[in-house]
Amino acid sequence: MQDGVPNTVSVKARGSQVTVKIGDQSTTLDYPALAQAKTHLTIGFAFGKMEMKEVSITPATAK
Repeated sequence: MQDGVPNTVSVKARGSQVTVKIGDQSTTLDYPALAQAKTHLTIGFAFGKMEMKEVSITPATAK
């Protein structure tokens, strides 16, 4: 990543799996605690400047 260059970030969580994609790199993790019911969403940021554009949060449909 380069300073001043926007990156596309995607986070998809379903059950105990979450896939995080930053630019053209992605990773999928399996963590059982993710499958527990959630009541809020928190976005953390450690340093620098963060700008968000075209943010959408879509609840998963039951299958």
